[in-house]
Amino acid sequence: MKKFSLSKAERISLKKDFDKLFKKGNLLSLFPFKVYYLFTPGYPLVKISVSISTNLFKRAIQRNYIKRIIKEAYRKNKHLLLTNDLKHNILINFTYVNKHIISYHEMETYIKNILLEIKKAYSSLKKEENEIYK
Repeated sequence: MKKFSLSKAERISLKKDFDKLFKKGNLLSLFPFKVYYLFTPGYPLVKISVSISTNLFKRAIQRNYIKRIIKEAYRKNKHLLLTNDLKHNILINFTYVNKHIISYHEMETYIKNILLEIKKAYSSLKKEENEIYK
């Protein structure tokens, strides 16, 4: 797999994954996003999805544009989250909640901050697991 790609295996597509993410996942609100994330045991892989409400943007062309720049910003910065000691499957849903379209550079900054917050949460999870197994 290429370093800066976003393959089909890296996207959440199963309904059971979505259900699990929204029922058991953690919520992180960093404007202009609501981010749901969940760490599950299994093959170490990060899977993402992007959602935008039809109520915010009526036209599909606007929603698709925002989804495209979110995916691109994630694709370029996913290395912040991927580490050699990753031992869990991470499911992430980016929900865009702003009523205005922001620029790619602003979007990239927000995505970087979100990925760093998720990485902090993952490192605290690892510390808890290490303490349990000692």
